[in-house]
Amino acid sequence: MATHVKTPISDIRPAQPTPKFSLARAFLAGKQYHGTQSVEKSASDAFAASAGVPPTGVYMPIGYYTKGNGNLGFSDGAATIQTSVEGVVDALRPFSAITAAGAAIRPNLPKGPLTLPRFESTSTVATTADSTAVAASCETFSTLVLTPTRIASQVLVSTQLLRTANQMPLEAYLKAEILKSVGQSIDQMAIDAILAMTAQTPGQNALDKVNTVTFSGAATWAKLVAMKQSVRASNVPDDGSMAFVIDSATYGKWNTIPKVATFPEFLIEDDICLNAPVFVTEMLAAAHQALFLRASDVQIAIWGVDVLADSTTRAAEFLTVLTVNAICAAGVIRGPAVCKSTDTAAA
Repeated sequence: MATHVKTPISDIRPAQPTPKFSLARAFLAGKQYHGTQSVEKSASDAFAASAGVPPTGVYMPIGYYTKGNGNLGFSDGAATIQTSVEGVVDALRPFSAITAAGAAIRPNLPKGPLTLPRFESTSTVATTADSTAVAASCETFSTLVLTPTRIASQVLVSTQLLRTANQMPLEAYLKAEILKSVGQSIDQMAIDAILAMTAQTPGQNALDKVNTVTFSGAATWAKLVAMKQSVRASNVPDDGSMAFVIDSATYGKWNTIPKVATFPEFLIEDDICLNAPVFVTEMLAAAHQALFLRASDVQIAIWGVDVLADSTTRAAEFLTVLTVNAICAAGVIRGPAVCKSTDTAAA
């Protein structure tokens, strides 16, 4: 006869919930963070092992921002390493004009520069008669090398907020602030890289040079057509990521400049110009230059995001200083896919 053993109700314990990653908890731990065992340390250590570089504070892998409200347990710290590119783009899109336009994002890279191959020249295509040998032609190649660069910014957060705020709204707030910092870093690096590129020689398509247009006064419909035409004339097909990128001053001007003096349609209508979306970033505010580009040719490499919490420097004000270090790089894999103005677009 089978024997049935009853388990006392007192011995039945509910499954423990998986600990959730908390930015606030990591920041409040301060200097004691490195001596603790926590889900935050597990995730940071897993990313550090992949990157090969220890953080100054705590690594916030981009994957964290794409997984909802910190649903990471001790065992899946490494899960923050493998992140879908779509998730990263979705997380950064509201905070980065270049990302929103369609730049190619390469997140959570291992240690060292990123080298991307590209065609310097393409093979020659020609009609060939029947029973005739095909003329040999060969592509030439070059590389775009993206070297890790640190861009730092600081975010001030109330220490009282960190200690007392409801967990979910606080995590959402901290994520948004840090993503805003990372997004601005991406825009700054990408725009700096584009503005540093020299002008294309007419009739050539050098990969390290861009097309240019000079406004010499107020922007006109003809000049904007010339910007888009210069890219299309470089044999750059529209893959859906062609866009204008401008600053807010230029945006205001273009919304009030008519296409034709006597017709009530403006250069920008419903955030569209020449059937291309218009994105705004203040990273172009210094000289109010305008960009037209196929954004997918802009390559954004992200090695990691390191956040250092300092609750001492501004302790008298009960503020915690978050220093956000974005280790990233940006470059253009095909210069002819970009046209920049050489002077202000907001005259």
